[in-house]
Amino acid sequence: MKTRSNIFNSHILPALTYGCETWNTTKTEEELLRVVQQAIEQWMCRLTLHDQVPNDTIHQTTGVRDVIAHIYNSKRRWAGHILRRTHNQWSTCATKWYPRDYKQGLGQPPTRWLTPMRKMEGATWWRRALDRVKWQSCNLHLWRNP
Repeated sequence: MKTRSNIFNSHILPALTYGCETWNTTKTEEELLRVVQQAIEQWMCRLTLHDQVPNDTIHQTTGVRDVIAHIYNSKRRWAGHILRRTHNQWSTCATKWYPRDYKQGLGQPPTRWLTPMRKMEGATWWRRALDRVKWQSCNLHLWRNP
């Protein structure tokens, strides 16, 4: 099991979450990724749905990293990297850019890339991101239900 979990953590998880630091994740996408992870973990344990083993038990047995936590850790790491740059590069400017001529339609506003950082750390989240030690203690994967 240890070999399988190492393979999952080193090969499958990076392939599954390639470019995740720039994603604008929704609840549906997170749920789909969680379902894929649970299916792979069941396969690793050679279990089927007929065995009726709870997902928490399977997750403890396999010891693989959580895909949602991995996504938000990558996003936090990327945001800190972008904001600590000293030069005015396009990635830093694009991160802080807000379209002025944007006309919002009806309904709830769309989730943007900055939403988890703003909800967890407030409007001045970028000040905390400039300090590496403080920024590493931020858990973005809890932003939907803190």
